[in-house]
Amino acid sequence: MQQVTFQTIPSEILFSIAKDFLAAEDVLALLSVCKAFHATLNLSESLWKALAIRRTAIGYLAEGRTWRSECFNKDFFNQCPHLSDMTNKERFTDVVNRFHVMQRSIQYKTTSCTSCPIPMPDLWLCLATGCRHAGCGRTKNEHAKRHHESTQHPLCLKLNTLEIWCYTCIRWVGCPSPGNPGEVALTRALATACAAPFDGIRGEYEAWHDRRHAERGMYKIDAGDRLFFLSMSFLMQWRDFLMSEEGPAVRIDNRSLLGMDGRFNIDLIPFSQFGIVSEVTWRQLMASYGGGPELCEEDLPRESKLYSMVQEAKSRIVEQVQKEAVMNLERSRYEVYCKWRAEERRVEKEKRSLLEAVESAKGRKASVVDISVSLNPEHKGNLETALYHPSASAASSSSTKL
Repeated sequence: MQQVTFQTIPSEILFSIAKDFLAAEDVLALLSVCKAFHATLNLSESLWKALAIRRTAIGYLAEGRTWRSECFNKDFFNQCPHLSDMTNKERFTDVVNRFHVMQRSIQYKTTSCTSCPIPMPDLWLCLATGCRHAGCGRTKNEHAKRHHESTQHPLCLKLNTLEIWCYTCIRWVGCPSPGNPGEVALTRALATACAAPFDGIRGEYEAWHDRRHAERGMYKIDAGDRLFFLSMSFLMQWRDFLMSEEGPAVRIDNRSLLGMDGRFNIDLIPFSQFGIVSEVTWRQLMASYGGGPELCEEDLPRESKLYSMVQEAKSRIVEQVQKEAVMNLERSRYEVYCKWRAEERRVEKEKRSLLEAVESAKGRKASVVDISVSLNPEHKGNLETALYHPSASAASSSSTKL
């Protein structure tokens, strides 16, 4: 059998081999040692895009970025892959049109949850193709969440603020950060198109979107934190803002927490008349809203019952935070295990597919075209063994030395 070299392989076959069978790191290594690969594939963005999509299922890119650079950017892999559907113009336009229909219905007060009478503002529009479901949020009857659980549709859009939540990734999509410019750009483009005919919605989105996402990450208490107190009236206003139901809260006003002597009133009830935040959260809120006065755990008499109640509440909060951290870690480990098992099954399937391809090539002059056509494009096997040593493929199909 005539030996096949990379110089004799047509460029289309080289592209197909790299796109369907090799990882980005393997392609990069080949570019440095193989002139045929370098001349054919080095500047091919379509190849790097195919590699990125095959590895991450993320099909969108920030302006000024290249697919080749993103293949080796760890932050790129942390973006939401489910948002890739919005790169399809038909899907994008369908979502925008559905939003416009819903907003016009809202103006005439004819829109409510698909499953109950809950109206705006707590309505979420499912973004799946062909789905017309608009469900109420978790603070009401959770019909948006139940819809996801029954259909596995991942994305939904909050109608009054144009924020996107991914039930599969369990997070807000498009939160501004240095690691997700593509995700931010795509969500902003969708929000801008949806809000174009509605001045009020567009103004609210432009004014409060980034601030709301930034403040959602403030509320956290760790074991060593100093505790600061906030009036429940301010906390409720702040909560409504974070839940996208109202504009930002007014200035912090803790005067209702003071007694006749100007000190903290120890007869107050925690979580009914005042709330607890960390020092970091207090400083951030003061910078954003202003007000006062500043009240912290040092203002409470240590022998008072209220001091004991506050410390007990702090312990419960820290314990809950730790439990959530453990749950997130276990979920992450389980996902890693599932990926490992899937990779193990894929490798075994590749071996079987490669052996079948080699066996089918026996008895005739095998060529790279024969083998590349016989292999399933979803698999990546030991190509050198198949090309040069078909009789030894069973013994060496687990190693690749192109």
